[in-house]
Amino acid sequence: MAETAGLRKRSRKAAAEPRPREARAAVTPGPGPKPRGRPRQEIVPALARAIETATDLLASAGAEDALTRYKVARIVAHVKGAPGRYGERAVGTLARSIKIGKKTLYHYAEVVETWDPREFRKLASRRGSGGRALPWSMFLELALIRDGRKRAALIETAFAKDLSVRAIRKIVPGGVEDRPDEFLESFLRKSARFASLVEVLRDRLVKGDVEWNRELLTSCRDSLGDLSKKLPVVVGALRQLNGGSAATRGTGE
Repeated sequence: MAETAGLRKRSRKAAAEPRPREARAAVTPGPGPKPRGRPRQEIVPALARAIETATDLLASAGAEDALTRYKVARIVAHVKGAPGRYGERAVGTLARSIKIGKKTLYHYAEVVETWDPREFRKLASRRGSGGRALPWSMFLELALIRDGRKRAALIETAFAKDLSVRAIRKIVPGGVEDRPDEFLESFLRKSARFASLVEVLRDRLVKGDVEWNRELLTSCRDSLGDLSKKLPVVVGALRQLNGGSAATRGTGE
C-alpha cells in the first residue's frame, strides 16, 4: 500500500512539472503588439528644456497675452529652425507636449518672422481707441499679410477703429488678397496630398490592414475637411488672379 501511494505521488509531481518544450514556451515572450503609426521622436535634452520653458510661460499666460505668447513663439521658431539640435520632428513633439496644435505653432513662428522682439514689444504696448491692446490672435492674423505696407496700414486701422479679430479676418481671409498665387500653390499641394492618402487607403483596404485603415481614414477626413473650407477662398483667389474673366467664363456668367 505504501509503495502504491508513493507511485501515485511521483506521478502527480511529474504531471505538474512542464515538459522541456512547454517550459521554454512559458518563458519565451511572444511578439508584442505592433506599434501604431510612426515612432515618436526621442526628446533630446535641448528639446526637453524648450518644452519646460514653454510650459512654464503658458502656465502664467492668458489666451490673448501677446507678450508672453511671443516668447513661446520665439521658442517655436528656434526649434523649427534647428532640426539638427532639436530633432527632425521636434515641432510636433513640442506641440503634443504643450497641447497646442502643430499648425498653430507654425503660425506662432510666422509672428516671430514678421516682427523682431523690439518691434513686437512696441506694438503690444500700444492701446487702441477703446483703450485695449492688440490680442495675440490679432497678431496671428496680421502675420499672414506679406506686404509690409498693407500690414502696417491695417494695424493703424485696427488701433484707430478698435477692430476685432473677426473684423480683421473678414478683411484678410487667410491672407489671400496679398498672395493669391502662394495660397493656390499651397491648396494644390494639400490636394495632391489628399489624393495620395486616398490612393494609399485604397491599397490598404485591399490588403485588409485594419490599424492603418483607421489612421488613414482619420487623415483623409481631416484633409478633406480642410480643403472643403478653403474652396470658396480658392474661387476668390482665382478671380483676383484672372481679373474675374476666367471664373466668369467657367460659370457662364
